Order: sequence, then C-alpha cells, then structure tokens
Amino acid sequence: NNINENIIFYITENNNVMPHIHISLQSGSNKILKLHRRYYTKERFIEITNKIKSKNKFVNIGIDIIAGLPGEEETDFQETISTLKSAKVDYMHIFPYSKRDGTDAVNFPQVNGNEIIRRKIDTENRRKFLEKNIRISNRILLENREKDGYSLGFSDNYIQYAVKNGEQNVYKKVKGNKVIGGIIYE
Repeated sequence: NNINENIIFYITENNNVMPHIHISLQSGSNKILKLHRRYYTKERFIEITNKIKSKNKFVNIGIDIIAGLPGEEETDFQETISTLKSAKVDYMHIFPYSKRDGTDAVNFPQVNGNEIIRRKIDTENRRKFLEKNIRISNRILLENREKDGYSLGFSDNYIQYAVKNGEQNVYKKVKGNKVIGGIIYE
C-alpha cells in the first residue's frame, strides 16, 4: 500500500538508497488478499515490480509469501503461482501459515499442512537475477566472515559475494565470475 512513485524513484535512481526492496505480498490471489484485509491487489503488485525493474533491472526485489492461508483453495494457490510468474521478483521468503489467536483467520477454513508453494519458482528467479550480475562491477561491503578462504559480503542490492583477497570491513568493487549455491564468486 505504501509503495508510491517517490519510493520507486529512491530505490531505482537515488545513490543514497540501496537498490533493494522487500515486499510482504502474502498471497497472489485477490480473493485471499481481500479475505485477509489486505488493501492491495495482485495487479498492483505486478505493476509495482514491473515499474521498478523497467527503471533499474539491478534492483533486488524480495517478497514474503504465506503458504496455506486459511480459506485458500487450489484455484487461489494456482492464482498465486501465476502472479509470481508474472511479477518481477528475485527471491522469496515462503512461510507456512500459523494460527494466531484473536485474528479473523482462525475462524476461516484451514488448509492442509502439506499445501505449500512450489519453491522451484524462487530458485529459478534467484538464479536469473544472480546471473544478470555476473561480470558486472558491484560495490561489496566485505564483512567479518569467511568461507573456504573467501571473504563474504553483500552488494548494495543485497547479493552475497565471496571475494578472494581476505579483506574485511571494507567496501570493494568486485566483478563476479560464477554463481555457486546462491553466492557470486569473484
């Protein structure tokens, strides 16, 4: 609800804001969004992600999805899958629904616990986004962490990098060569 033209401008074009946004979508079904009192639609969500990517394809867009929201039927699940394929999303945090006393959802029909979003969509989107960033120079904040002789850090757009030099707690321009396990290696 709060993503407007100003926010899109700052995320896509302002050097003082990191090019990364995380959106709590929850569901890609308009019926489920309305049932759970969310005042946005899947169409608005798709419009926002497309607008962000059209202005800057390197903005990293992450989302939260709740699998098995009460009232969700197979058609709603398929609508969510379709929405996620249409939106410009780079990674997802997928959570199973958990009951909270005092919410309307406790009284809705509950979904079988085995009904979850197919995580393959997240894996494919993430891989494509990481591959776009190979052989492109990114500014990395090398942290105080190592893995197999590499220093680990994150780019401005929230991609994890592994860098050979062993430096820590510094910014460095890095050009990645390969992706292994969701990390871009120098």
